[in-house]
Amino acid sequence: MACCILIFLPDKLKEWNQTFIYFLQPIPSIHLHSNLSMEIEAPGNPLYITIFSGTGALILLIACFNFMNLATARSSNRAKEVGVRKVVGAHSVLNLSGNFSATLALVIALFTVSYQSVKAALANPVDALKYE
Repeated sequence: MACCILIFLPDKLKEWNQTFIYFLQPIPSIHLHSNLSMEIEAPGNPLYITIFSGTGALILLIACFNFMNLATARSSNRAKEVGVRKVVGAHSVLNLSGNFSATLALVIALFTVSYQSVKAALANPVDALKYE
């Protein structure tokens, strides 16, 4: 069937006064900047990328404020704990190192999870399947 189409296609194109032009198109521009006739699906709108990026940045900003709020609430509980430790006789250096080490452990855990998430999001699925 395909061979018959290739044989008769040039004649039909001449009948219809149509031309058939081959060209190369960069892969990154296929989804957003491809305005060709007779495409299977219409190209995407770059405005949607801007809207979703802005929404994502807003959500990230809200999450940062939420984290700061929770850290502030937790520090008030820590203040009570530090007061009890001072009454018992602990040194202030131990109180500071305890708070600092807990915060540092949380920050390292969050950076590790975020790094692995970004690494997985940017990974090429074909490369991942090579080693499966």
